[in-house]
Amino acid sequence: MNKWLWILVVIILLGALTAAFLFMDFQAVNSNTAADSQVSSFRIGLEQGEPPDPFPTLALYSQKESIFQETFGQSLESKLYSIPGLNQVEILSEAVDQADNPMFILEFEKIEITWTPIYGRALIEIAIAFATDGDVSFRHRTPVHFDDGDSPSMKINGDIQIQDETRGLMSRVAYHKHLEESVSKAVADILVAQLSH
Repeated sequence: MNKWLWILVVIILLGALTAAFLFMDFQAVNSNTAADSQVSSFRIGLEQGEPPDPFPTLALYSQKESIFQETFGQSLESKLYSIPGLNQVEILSEAVDQADNPMFILEFEKIEITWTPIYGRALIEIAIAFATDGDVSFRHRTPVHFDDGDSPSMKINGDIQIQDETRGLMSRVAYHKHLEESVSKAVADILVAQLSH
């Protein structure tokens, strides 16, 4: 082969490899993901540690972020079904302060992601608000202060920080899916834990 043909072959191979790492979904990795939270709760007509009455429907608003696929809301929704008695999650298209059903709001405050084909690192900070009486207007106050609400009811407010470090061969799509799964699991686990004690 002549020199120009070799150069063309190399360019095509590099282009195909770059496209694979950017757009395909594959990984062979070792991940270390940690979630930390600062969450406060307020109970009206409930003893400390007493869970609220089971609720069959939950209104959910999850802020959309371009780094996550449309499946993030679905991933979070599926994990929320571990809440005892929950049968339906109603996805809201925008954040509201009041709903007819218990409401859970998740908003991204900070997203920092570094990705290469062999290493990924992320810092994701999220604000959450929950109320069994559907009133999450308290989330706009600084400092947060809970008003009285329906009795019995429970309100939760807080921040979740997720840090991830992943090493190994992975595409960008696979790393974003990994983060999506890690974030949705951490958020659901924290809400379920708060509701249970």
